[in-house]
Amino acid sequence: AASLMPEPRRQMALAQAYEMLGRTADAERLLQEAVQGWPEDLDALRNLAAFEARRGRSQEARSLLEKILALDGPDVAVAKTWARRLLTELTATRGTFKDLEKALVMLRENRSADGKAAPEDLELEITLLANRPEPAAWRRAIALLDELVAVRPMSPQQRFLRAQLLEKVGMWDEARSELMTLVAGRTTPPGQVAMLVEKLIDHGELSNARTWLRRLAQMAPDAAVTLALEAKMALAENDRPRAVEFARKLMPGGVVPPDSPGQLAAVGKLMEDLGFT
Repeated sequence: AASLMPEPRRQMALAQAYEMLGRTADAERLLQEAVQGWPEDLDALRNLAAFEARRGRSQEARSLLEKILALDGPDVAVAKTWARRLLTELTATRGTFKDLEKALVMLRENRSADGKAAPEDLELEITLLANRPEPAAWRRAIALLDELVAVRPMSPQQRFLRAQLLEKVGMWDEARSELMTLVAGRTTPPGQVAMLVEKLIDHGELSNARTWLRRLAQMAPDAAVTLALEAKMALAENDRPRAVEFARKLMPGGVVPPDSPGQLAAVGKLMEDLGFT
């Protein structure tokens, strides 16, 4: 089928196949040849820029993206929108808050004449702001999530993110209400119930936390997260013997395989968090 494609399309298809097989050098060679042989082909530029970004070569990707943004003509609008999106992500995820601000100014050039942003741009801006350590960024992410609702309903993951951000900016009552609504369904994953339990314990709402912890114990009685929360709950209730009982269940039994340092590190961190230094 590839032999029937126009030459740059054939090379890009082969490059994708090579990348999937782990032959990244061959993939890069074909993409470079496509860009050099057909410099006017926007798809070739986009494919090479995305490839460089996936490989962690931000400078190379940035150079290609800036080349796309320098192009003129009505037929490059879609490519430039895409390029701004990826360039924003590359700039913001590796820089300071000032770098993020500059990147978001560029991203807002994608907005329509009446100032409306595409959902993809809103979601990217929300993600970048939510991952920052500054409370001002969290508040802006919350406002953008509320703006997103006017375009389309938030996904459960976005609603969980909003609840977490509300808690982080001190709006615990609203965050708790949203979390309880989200975990009330019968098909809620145990990890989401665990998140609510931990936050209730952290805020001293032990009676409420115990109710949800019982549900979690029914869903996943032997899961590490359940045992850890049982230990944390016992400590919050000043029942240290019970906390020790559950903490011991988390300790790996027998000989730990040498390829499991991550498991030991996670349990060690948990023990420290529980006060069992």
